[in-house]
Amino acid sequence: MRALFSKKWLLLSLSVLIAVMLVLSGCGTKNNSTTVTQPAAVLSRPHPTIRTGDINTGPEVEVATQSIDSSGGMVAVSNTGGPLDGFVIDVPPGSYSGINTFDVSYATITSQTFGSDIDPISPMISVDNGGTYSSELMFIRVPVNVPTGDFAMGFYYDATTKQLEGMPLLSTDTDSITVGAMHFSDFFISMIPKTLLSKDIDSGFRPGIDDWEFTNYGSYITPDGECEGQSLTALWYYDTQPDGQDLCLYGRYDNNGNQPATPDFWQDDSLGYRFVSVAQADIDTGTFANNFWLNLGGKNWVFENNKWNMVNIAGISNEATWDLFAYSIQATHEPQLVVIWSADGGGHAMIVYRINGGNLYIADPNYPGNTDRRIIYSNGTFQQYNSGANATEIAKGNGEAYDNIQYYAESTVLPWDQITQLWTQFKNGTIGTIGTNQFPTYNIYYEDSEGNEDALQDGYVSSNELIHIGVASPAAAEVKIYREGVELQSDDNGDYQLLPGDNKLGVEIVGEIHGSDEYMDFKYIDVFYGATSTTSATGMLAMLQNQTVFGSNVSINGTITMSGSDINNGSTSFAGSVQTPAQATGIQWNGATFTGAIDSYGTTGTVTGTMSSDGNTLISLNVNAVETDPTNTSAVSKWTYTISNLPIKWTSTFGVYDINAAGLDSYVTSFEYQNTSGNDTSTIVPDWSDTTNMISINFGQ
Repeated sequence: MRALFSKKWLLLSLSVLIAVMLVLSGCGTKNNSTTVTQPAAVLSRPHPTIRTGDINTGPEVEVATQSIDSSGGMVAVSNTGGPLDGFVIDVPPGSYSGINTFDVSYATITSQTFGSDIDPISPMISVDNGGTYSSELMFIRVPVNVPTGDFAMGFYYDATTKQLEGMPLLSTDTDSITVGAMHFSDFFISMIPKTLLSKDIDSGFRPGIDDWEFTNYGSYITPDGECEGQSLTALWYYDTQPDGQDLCLYGRYDNNGNQPATPDFWQDDSLGYRFVSVAQADIDTGTFANNFWLNLGGKNWVFENNKWNMVNIAGISNEATWDLFAYSIQATHEPQLVVIWSADGGGHAMIVYRINGGNLYIADPNYPGNTDRRIIYSNGTFQQYNSGANATEIAKGNGEAYDNIQYYAESTVLPWDQITQLWTQFKNGTIGTIGTNQFPTYNIYYEDSEGNEDALQDGYVSSNELIHIGVASPAAAEVKIYREGVELQSDDNGDYQLLPGDNKLGVEIVGEIHGSDEYMDFKYIDVFYGATSTTSATGMLAMLQNQTVFGSNVSINGTITMSGSDINNGSTSFAGSVQTPAQATGIQWNGATFTGAIDSYGTTGTVTGTMSSDGNTLISLNVNAVETDPTNTSAVSKWTYTISNLPIKWTSTFGVYDINAAGLDSYVTSFEYQNTSGNDTSTIVPDWSDTTNMISINFGQ
């Protein structure tokens, strides 16, 4: 420190050195998009109660054990004299890759607390085969007698959550029903008089509150759409409430949960869109989902030649399908999954959340937030429902009239715990980058005036009005550029025009697959051009974190009046300076936290600090420095101080924050100065009563 005991002290001057990363190249395609005006999000409301209860049983009775390999087979119960005589499980070929042992047992249901809606007519049935999901739909014949005028269906029971879940119904006859399953846990058959199935049944789920806010357009890994992924994840969210009690899904992750919200711009909901796409892709492995849907047409057994043989029969009636939805919602108080099929081919998955006037009210991923969608049920028949494989096909005029309505149990295809794992990836921002179904990797780049390519980072400062932006990816990918939700058109050279100041550019990455341009991801990147008197503090902070030229140094200048009993009879002030050359070890940023090393003019030390994420407050600045006089090594000065919660005032000078703080003692939360000369050491403390104290901190050149 020079002029150590002169009247004023220049506190500190530091350098910032930020590396510009990666040289990239790429090519491109285009993507489909449609702007849909969405209802205002309701992020919190009382959540209707999910129905729970206890089911008590007697002793467990084992009735069958059968090992089945990948070629498939049957497990049959006979001649036990018990209630499961005539119980059959058909395991189609390819259901499991190896040998699975099926252990079948039952326990008499002695009592339950679900109320009169639940009337068990079978024991609690347990099938233990290791708990893994099958690759094919399995068919289970359960021997029961259902009186005329009653309706019966299967229910899974989870003793941990104490919740019920309906099972798909394939057929009924005079002494059995046949249900479908992709996995096993405890289940039973319950019946209810049809007269008790209300025409007005409500789960409490509502589009515009509990569905996703974006529309089903399809993505790179789900080019035909992700209707089932959207529906299943919305059902899972409603049932499990992972964000907390009463917190709703619709709009919660609009713009990935960041502000400002962009409800009429779906592309920036990238984490949610990737989440539902991965869920859909996890379902559609091979012919899994198609086989499930198509095999729900109807199956039953005949006992011939001393063995059970399964035969195809006509599917269940529209009336039985309506009963499945009505009984499931009434018994569980939860919305249900519906799959619809067209005679011309093609299917679509949605949510049934309410029955009103006998009609099924639908949350359709092609029409998010729409509460008017419904499947009309009249005189025992469903009318055709008009929608499409995805919203893009509808916009092209390729909508479909679906005439086959099927009940589809929630976790029959995709395990709830698998969605839970995807949710963890969604929350930590890795969704679509790990696991079996991944989106292609990519890197966004810009091209400078000389044709050089470099990574386009948030906070990039352009010296030119025009900027060329591209993407490098193994997929045949390109970018679409937006500003304030409006797509920008490039000129003949592929360049985009920048406005003076902060251009918050939305970069949509799309890739070509099967001859179609499909959504891959979306990023916001701040690009600065020209004078920025209106630049936000957030944008200025972004420049500091990412740019060398405008974040090249941080200077902290000030006057601190000091007092000490051994200097000038008790009162003095002093000044000094520490200069850090531009190429010296400088400030390194990690998010809003920075660190730096002082090594110049005989002074060494460290600087650490944290800026608020909005760039408006210097939350902390910690300085530790030691100066040794090069002409007198016994003369050493040490100082340590901390500045906290200092408000930032930026000026119109591009790239500079300027703060002048009155009442400095409220911001300098600790300060210690020690001077050693020979054998004498003095500790000097600030005189905060002196009104000439001041400090300024400039971030920039």
